[in-house]
Amino acid sequence: MNKKIWAIGIIALLALGVGLVAATDMGPTGHSPDEHSYVVSEKKALEHATVYMLDAVLTHTPGLEKWRGAMVNPEPLTIYDINGKKLFYEFSVEKNGKMVGRIKASASAELGPSVYTLAIGPRPWNASTAIEKAEELAQQKYDEAIVSVKLVCYSYPKIGVMVTFADQPETEEKRRMIIDAGDYSIVPDKKPEAEEIGVWSLYESIPEEENSQRIAEWGKDNKFVSSVMEKAKSLGIDDLTGRTLSEEELKSLEEQIGGARGQVVLGVPLYGQTNGVRCGVATAQMIAAWYSHGHK
Repeated sequence: MNKKIWAIGIIALLALGVGLVAATDMGPTGHSPDEHSYVVSEKKALEHATVYMLDAVLTHTPGLEKWRGAMVNPEPLTIYDINGKKLFYEFSVEKNGKMVGRIKASASAELGPSVYTLAIGPRPWNASTAIEKAEELAQQKYDEAIVSVKLVCYSYPKIGVMVTFADQPETEEKRRMIIDAGDYSIVPDKKPEAEEIGVWSLYESIPEEENSQRIAEWGKDNKFVSSVMEKAKSLGIDDLTGRTLSEEELKSLEEQIGGARGQVVLGVPLYGQTNGVRCGVATAQMIAAWYSHGHK
């Protein structure tokens, strides 16, 4: 990842004060919980992305000062898990026609936090180009019919393009090929070992015993988002999504929700990843710097 693209997802989630409550009786789609009721719609995800963006700005989250006066583009990229299930909606945060950040909102309550990451800066890869390149490489390697092409999170947080071919007569299974969205390298379709790259499912990494807790966590986030939207309506702001709020509207909201959840925002210095796998290193640097310890 480019050094200018700051990895702040973990800090942002801590600053936004994600918590837990008891599970509700209704799923995100408004139906009784079943295997499908935890899917989050684009519209609902947009509401969460917008409210969390505003909350981060109005509570003066370090590094997001330039997001004041920005808007969340209502048309996200849909990112899938390698098992084919919707994983994230990635929304772009735009100001004066330029992308100043990105927000990954959960596409299922089973993930827990409704907003997974907030990242500063434009996307370091181009979706259309990545898909086009993946199809080209797939046709070169396998001269077979392609049945689907999807953006996937193949080894969190790495993004790639998964090309799936038609069923193979010998195995009755679909062959697939995953290409990294940034450098167009072909990713080995196997579990990663040591520092070697590979693929794994974020959904499958979640222990089954955590399901109810994570769904409850999404429910608390949804309750917060709904409360903010109701407060906005009481101020005459009928819709927060899909537009830029005026400074007057922002100030009105700031008085209502600024620090509403009682979180303490720390002025932790931001460090960027030096490559695509060193998010842990960057996080450690930020924590060490906060405690006045320097490590390289």
